[in-house]
Amino acid sequence: MSSDSISTQSTVTGAANFLEALYDAGTRYCFVNLGSDHPALLEAMAASKSDKTRRIPTIITCPSELVALSAALGYAQVTGTAQCVIVHVDCGTLAMGQSIHNASVGRVPVLMFAGLSPITQEGEMLGSRTEFIHWIQDVPDQAAIVRQYCRYTAEVRVGHNIKQLVNRAIQIATSDPKGPTYLTASREALEQASQIEIIGKSLLGASRPLVITGYLGRNVRAPPLLEALCDKLPIEVVETIGSDMCISSNHEAYRGVTVSTHPLVPSADVILVLDCDVPWVPTQGTPSKVFYINAHRRYTVSCELALKQLNRFLDRQNIDASKLVGRFEARRTRYQEWRASLLSLEVPAGDGIVRVPHLISRLRESLPQNTTVVIEAVTNAISVIHHLNLTKPGSLLGTGAGGLGWLGGAAMGAKLAKPNDMICAIVGDGTFLFSQMESAFWISKRYGIPFLLIVLNNGGWNAPKVSALLVHKDGLSSRHNRKDLNLSFEPSPDYATIAAAAGNAYGALIETKDQVEPVLKEAIKTVQSGKSAVVEVR
Repeated sequence: MSSDSISTQSTVTGAANFLEALYDAGTRYCFVNLGSDHPALLEAMAASKSDKTRRIPTIITCPSELVALSAALGYAQVTGTAQCVIVHVDCGTLAMGQSIHNASVGRVPVLMFAGLSPITQEGEMLGSRTEFIHWIQDVPDQAAIVRQYCRYTAEVRVGHNIKQLVNRAIQIATSDPKGPTYLTASREALEQASQIEIIGKSLLGASRPLVITGYLGRNVRAPPLLEALCDKLPIEVVETIGSDMCISSNHEAYRGVTVSTHPLVPSADVILVLDCDVPWVPTQGTPSKVFYINAHRRYTVSCELALKQLNRFLDRQNIDASKLVGRFEARRTRYQEWRASLLSLEVPAGDGIVRVPHLISRLRESLPQNTTVVIEAVTNAISVIHHLNLTKPGSLLGTGAGGLGWLGGAAMGAKLAKPNDMICAIVGDGTFLFSQMESAFWISKRYGIPFLLIVLNNGGWNAPKVSALLVHKDGLSSRHNRKDLNLSFEPSPDYATIAAAAGNAYGALIETKDQVEPVLKEAIKTVQSGKSAVVEVR
């Protein structure tokens, strides 16, 4: 998406966030003496009159800066809350005079704010110098005028973190010994558009917006916020790695899990990446050129907070839902077709062999509602997650990393943290052996930490051969089986017996489709009685 589509006249600017942060921090009055450094503040004040969702302090015009600061001090002395005084560059700062001394020595909390001369002069940024006075008032160290009286001084250099600086200034002003704090900001910083507005407008203007996320669901408050975002716009969502449930599988925005480049990535014109380490693998496909060059941004934030802000921004945009009907319907159709393709895989095969989609569909129907799934299935992980149809935040737990052997201990840790939940762990045979399960099941027995373990027996390591084929699609290794490639675990260990010997766990083996449901039900019943169970599936 071209950056030209984003308006330079932003409604959510550093100035707007400054006023909003003041109100949120408890400041109810701004005593102001305004000047040429405050165009963005005037815009923000005007915008608040038409948008009642933007709460800002009451503005009190003060012809005298000394009176303005004295009024703020009087209010603070009665209420204990810091108010704000806004003045004009160095001259306005000087004009507050002895009242600065009174605030400091009298230990009265107040936030003093002054503009700076613009930092650009050729129109490079919105807010650049437009008047001769901007050269005359450009002093080397404006904060030096008040620094010896202040508890804290700082310059707002970019609009994006102005809320943090306001909160910091007020926190220090109201901490003992209380006193004045002083912030400055150039016109450019105050005019700078909010990152949330940039993201929001990009999503609004996109025809195929895509969210890629990885561990967003680790914060269980975040998935509902992502779903709310997808209810506002026809966004589609892809999860990577599959370590956490980031969006309900029943939401039509959901398009599954990947550990590579998802097919939706090349066609997406705007991609929002939330809590994700590897959103795509360049050798397996990359985002579209337009997106990659013109809208590639990175922010380090709380995704929960960012989603709240993004939803609030979109709520203020008066989105014409009628214009999005067709795109929502197209998304619904894509979701339904994808879901239908998954359901078709769950039909048991005529040859009697138990395949993962059918097995997981039966497991899904057998597990109680209060189940947390712990997964380290590697090459089968995507299929397992797709057919589990998880809908509850916090119901999926994966390592989110690459060190295999985590599952046994993690399953017990999850059970200790969720004693009333059924813990269902799903692992491949290779990872079973990495996990030192004899130790895990001994601990499970001794301390009464029961969990269900499903072992998907692949007969060896699948992942190394998959890696080889990605590099040598038609190479020599493609024509050899795992035994020839030294990847086989033949003869196969008896995984259930290992668990039984180490921790007296219940063990069972599934080799045909007719065994699936009765064995799963017995294993689940055993775990509910307080004893661990292992089900090996070949």
